[in-house]
Amino acid sequence: MNRRKFLQMASLAGVGTPFLLNGMPTRFLNQFLDFNVNCDAVNDRVLVILRMAGANDGLNTVIPVSQYDTYANLRPNIKIANIGSGSYINLDNTVASTKQVGLHPSMTGFKSLYDSGKLTLMNGVGYPNPNYSHFRSENLMFSGKDGSNNQDLLDGIFGRYLGGLYPGLACNPTTQSPDPLAIQLGNLNPCLFYEHTIEKNIEYNLTGFQTTLFNTLTIPTNSEYNDLLNYIKGVATSMDSYYNRVMQVFNAGNNSTVTYPNSSLGKQLKVVARLIKGGSKTKIFQVNLGGFDTHVNQIQSGSTQLGNHANLLGDISNSISAFQTDIEALGIGNKILTVSFSEFGRQVRENASLGTDHGDLAPFFIVGTNIAGGIMGDHPLFTNATSYYYNQSQRRYDYRQIFASLLQDWLGADSGLIASAELQSFVTPGTKVNLVKSTSVASTVCAALGTSETASVKQIKIYPNPARDYINIEIPNFNKTAEIILFDVSGRRIYSESKLFLNGKANIYVGNLTNGNYILNINNDGQISSSKVIISK
Repeated sequence: MNRRKFLQMASLAGVGTPFLLNGMPTRFLNQFLDFNVNCDAVNDRVLVILRMAGANDGLNTVIPVSQYDTYANLRPNIKIANIGSGSYINLDNTVASTKQVGLHPSMTGFKSLYDSGKLTLMNGVGYPNPNYSHFRSENLMFSGKDGSNNQDLLDGIFGRYLGGLYPGLACNPTTQSPDPLAIQLGNLNPCLFYEHTIEKNIEYNLTGFQTTLFNTLTIPTNSEYNDLLNYIKGVATSMDSYYNRVMQVFNAGNNSTVTYPNSSLGKQLKVVARLIKGGSKTKIFQVNLGGFDTHVNQIQSGSTQLGNHANLLGDISNSISAFQTDIEALGIGNKILTVSFSEFGRQVRENASLGTDHGDLAPFFIVGTNIAGGIMGDHPLFTNATSYYYNQSQRRYDYRQIFASLLQDWLGADSGLIASAELQSFVTPGTKVNLVKSTSVASTVCAALGTSETASVKQIKIYPNPARDYINIEIPNFNKTAEIILFDVSGRRIYSESKLFLNGKANIYVGNLTNGNYILNINNDGQISSSKVIISK
């Protein structure tokens, strides 16, 4: 089956005809649960991911106060001072000594966010058996894998999540779900984070025309509009369907009077804020900043608080701080969390070129008004005998714990979606990390599959539902053959058979299928009706 036909069949949003389940009208929702009245606020929530491409040097970003002498010995030429001009910013002297750290002096914005309870620092993040290749390591992390489980890199964490949350909606906008499922700025290359083996083009990449948005932050001029059209002609036709919507919410939105850094990252975040303010329902935005592969001249000789790395960290700190201030002023700060991401850290010992080489453990930052705040995890330990890398016993968190927690507690993913994202091992007791304020945790399963723009209603019944052995299908006055197809929630076809309806009735055997949620489609000469079925034994 080609992709377009699959999307037509699998879409539960405006393509198919609604069923009557046991005689009752059904409003189709993701994961096939009734909409909880408490879900509106959760369904409006957004996750913003900052990718720090090139592998950020976490050790000059977050300096361990209690290990400063060892740190200084390992990095005699690039260390950040602990006293005097250009010294680190003590993040929090009220925590245990093993957690006390100094922020790079360029990160004053992050210090302010931390002091206001809007920043969580997670120390020592990595994954087992780290890979030190940029391409391989980032793809492992995009895919939710590690160095011991890295064969299948065909899809990504958020691709699996969004594909399960919105089956059939990628590049298939509907009246109720008109927005891209994920948007990326700052990098022309598609990101494996959002790949899915069936649901293609989950990510909508704005990078090719972000300059137009940057330069105007208003309606484009005719010349800019033509440039934009030329760009769109070069991408998949299916992507065109989102352009008008993106420009609609961009033009409907606005920013506050907050001043952003005049940098690519600052502008990317400013666009994100404006899109969300304008009404975009995109669940995940990714912004990108490169330049972190600091093998050479990471610092300015003689002034280690200055240089390339300092400029990058200052840009991140100031841009995210401005973004947070902006979205709060716009009244949308309570619906957005931002998380940083980098493919690995740097080695603990400096190299001979005033820089650092590929390493492993690194800090992550989560920012927002609804995060728990504080410092999580002791800073990893190292000694003078440490030539290059941290001992893997010093890993405090697996990066998948962070994404699993945010998907479950922030975006409201249920256990089925967590399993679709292949993160179920990271939400178990003793493994899960609590990043969201207890008062803001999505305590009910919430989903936002827009499905109410349907064609004419036919009195189609399926029963019993949930089913154990057989599913009965009734279509009044229908006495012909139709193709009946079952897909699982990842889009894999698991059953297909042409069935003759006698007196409007047919049934299919499902006793050999595992418990779970499925998509049932009836294809009657190209007319597709879609519904959910639950198999429970």
